[in-house]
Amino acid sequence: IEQILTNCNIQSTIVNNGKEALAALRKQPFDLVLMDVEMPGMGGMEATQLIRNLKNKKISQIPIIAITANAFKENRQEYLKAGMNDCIIKPFTQDQMIAVIAANSRYGN
Repeated sequence: IEQILTNCNIQSTIVNNGKEALAALRKQPFDLVLMDVEMPGMGGMEATQLIRNLKNKKISQIPIIAITANAFKENRQEYLKAGMNDCIIKPFTQDQMIAVIAANSRYGN
């Protein structure tokens, strides 16, 4: 993922879990979150729900895209219900990832 973002000149900040994602969002503004669903400690769904419940609207309304290997329709519905905007299923191509990012960008890039 990091290599794809670098190839496309997209700046990124990498964190290891949901707790670190929340801390990063509170430190600086981001345009979008690529959220791995399965992370140690605090997973992506829990982190997304916490983000959506924050009082700061700039953070709580940020587009969040799930990254997962779970391709079942029920899984996608769970991610959307948790507050994620979209989902990228592993494995994926660079073009697929960039298309989902563009479709969910606040700026329509």
